[in-house]
Amino acid sequence: MTLLHSSAATLWVNIGESTTGPKDRDSFIASVRAHLDGAVTVHQGHTPEITIIDADHATGIWATFDLVEPPVDSGFPLLTGYGHYLDYIREDGVWRISRLELTRIKRSTAFDRAGG
Repeated sequence: MTLLHSSAATLWVNIGESTTGPKDRDSFIASVRAHLDGAVTVHQGHTPEITIIDADHATGIWATFDLVEPPVDSGFPLLTGYGHYLDYIREDGVWRISRLELTRIKRSTAFDRAGG
């Protein structure tokens, strides 16, 4: 697990499926930018199951679907994934995501795309 920190937030990242293996905040952002620049993306959350733990904490499971279709000449594969994730915390009366963990049920990649 890698700690990525800025003055606004702390982000712990465990990237088991990364092709670039970012080690710090700047390399993480550069990696995401390289993968998503010019890409068509879809990220959907469905049928949330949220459990309130106490006045300021909740846990949730969202069924997710994501599609990342980078430009054909980018060198990155098309990604399709399905999974679940997240926990919440209320700070100053506002609910925020406190932990986001994408657990993949299925992940598919391909360089060969129909029609292009």
